Amino acid sequence: MRTVTDKPAKGVTPEKIYHLLGSFEVNERFSVDRLSKQDASNISYITWPDKSPCLIGNLYMLDLLKRVGRGGRVGLSRRGDKGGSIGDYAAKVSQLLKRCYRDSIEPKDLTDAIFGDYVKEMANEKSSRNPAIEKKSGASARATGRAWLDFLTFVGIFYGNPNFVSENGVIRIKIETFAVKVRGGSLIWRSYKTHRSFTFARREHKRDPITNEDIEKLTTANRHSKSSAFVRERRACLLDLFEATGARRDEIQNVSTDDIIDALDHPEHKLTLITLKGGGEIKKREVPVPLMILRRIRTHIRKARAAIIAAHYKLGADHRQLFISERTGKALSGQTLTNEIGHLRKLAGISHQVCLHMYRHAFITKKILKLLNDNQIRNDDEFRKNLIDINTFIKEIQQETGQIDGSSVEHYINWAFRDLASYDETIKSVRHHQIREVYLRKRKELRDALLEGMPTEEYVALDRELDESFSQDLAVADRARSALHKS
Repeated sequence: MRTVTDKPAKGVTPEKIYHLLGSFEVNERFSVDRLSKQDASNISYITWPDKSPCLIGNLYMLDLLKRVGRGGRVGLSRRGDKGGSIGDYAAKVSQLLKRCYRDSIEPKDLTDAIFGDYVKEMANEKSSRNPAIEKKSGASARATGRAWLDFLTFVGIFYGNPNFVSENGVIRIKIETFAVKVRGGSLIWRSYKTHRSFTFARREHKRDPITNEDIEKLTTANRHSKSSAFVRERRACLLDLFEATGARRDEIQNVSTDDIIDALDHPEHKLTLITLKGGGEIKKREVPVPLMILRRIRTHIRKARAAIIAAHYKLGADHRQLFISERTGKALSGQTLTNEIGHLRKLAGISHQVCLHMYRHAFITKKILKLLNDNQIRNDDEFRKNLIDINTFIKEIQQETGQIDGSSVEHYINWAFRDLASYDETIKSVRHHQIREVYLRKRKELRDALLEGMPTEEYVALDRELDESFSQDLAVADRARSALHKS
């Protein structure tokens, strides 16, 4: 194993010390003169800051490749441009490894005191954007600390000291056990490792569902931005898809032009999404998308996007990813999608937090509102009394949203009850409500575009298409509602 001899200067390098491997396989087992291999594509590979391989870090990554994740699947997720759950562990553990490298300490030689100092140093790091506040929220610092404990537990086992991280070990921890009461009255017991240094009493990230007001502000800011016509149109399609599907960032990043065309051909205009949470098994789900949105995206594909692809690729060489760079024609990264909404937030003058994941919060909350209304449930008491089969209720939400852990739906139910009192009871289907919201917003955008100089002929054509799409979307919603009541 590598040994550090020269102690680098104080300070932790900001550079990443891990990257994702492409198509990759690892040896799994040898039996009957045959070597079996396991796919490990997109797994994280860790180095020390001097670029030499980090053996213990990569052995830990391989261990995560065999770990049972949520839903009972073997192998944590590696999907997305950040490497999924394994990539998240790599990002957190690399922060500990960089400190070990800086101080010439092997992970197996850490003491409880040094570990505690590292945790405090990590938690007190200042934001590069605003040096007056910490880089991490309390929740983020706790998550990082727990990842360190998990890694060091593996280190202890690897070096023959299974009690290295334990209540009486070198790294002294406590096991906290708590019960979560879910709707229906049952309890879910959970436990986790904690350390005396995990004292993070400060700001927490709270992401409520995005409001209709903020959606409109972002839309208006995009239309008035000084970006090119292509970028404005691409952003509009991006915001529409996040609102209509409630998908995760990397799930939207992976949407292809073929997916959009298939959704247009689907009788209920359902878009197929790859669910990126859930280990190595590829799971897909279908989410209905208003025809108004699908047609707009199809226009973007056939005109603006096609022109960019033609300028950068030979005929027939299109990679077919929906969201592409105007400059290179390559598919956009997930981080670029995040940057897009951050840019629009500044242009819109929104001072509070607005991020892509808040679209997902709003989508799931509205889905729960739909189920509550379909079952004529108006408060928490009626929920427990009338909706006996809560597992069926939660399973329907999971199928629509790709949630793996049913217990994670709980706080969305609380949000739904919070909003139920002000919800328009004359609208009996949230699907209808969502379609009307989209229609009214698109009509306002169209009217504003006309006032800003859109040619009358183009306005008339788009106006006719919008009304036609709205009528068809309502018809699809009516058929889906009728089918639900017959089942």
